[in-house]
Amino acid sequence: TQLYRAIHSYTGLYTAIHSYTGLYRAIHSYTGLYTAIHSYTGAVASQLNRHLREYKEHIEGHCTSLGLGISEAFDTRRLRELFVKEVSDNIEEYRDWMTTGVNGLEEVYKFSQDGFFANEVGDLCARATAKVLKIPIVIITALLQHLRCHSYHTNSLPPHPSTLHMIILGQATTMPQKVLDNCSITLG
Repeated sequence: TQLYRAIHSYTGLYTAIHSYTGLYRAIHSYTGLYTAIHSYTGAVASQLNRHLREYKEHIEGHCTSLGLGISEAFDTRRLRELFVKEVSDNIEEYRDWMTTGVNGLEEVYKFSQDGFFANEVGDLCARATAKVLKIPIVIITALLQHLRCHSYHTNSLPPHPSTLHMIILGQATTMPQKVLDNCSITLG
């Protein structure tokens, strides 16, 4: 199976990963600890909790106002709810991101159910989640050893450029782990 690798850029922690079907994820730190989590939003929730610890003064207020920061499991469920609310409240803004046509909103509502994942909502989920969190989400995909980067960001940047932080998710198919380990993103 293809694996998503979630990489936390500024602390050097490599948060790996979820199977392409969205059923399993693991978190890997330098100590080699692996913990399974089970949804796309779980990977985001995991990094979000780290961001809350590391950048507390910058994002705590916003995340608290969204009802986030309780626990990884709770945040996973809450992120699903926030995603569904964001898309349904702003359907015209996201209509072009829906690949399932007329039934797009039905797929979005299904996403609020724990364990549901549809590839059709993947890009839409990243885009809407970045907007809700006001944190850029960068997804790095590796296909046939070519690196592609998809950035989903919000127009709201942190008050100071030096405090810019983002959530990075990576998908590895045929790319060796050592290549992902040595990836860096330069903001310019």
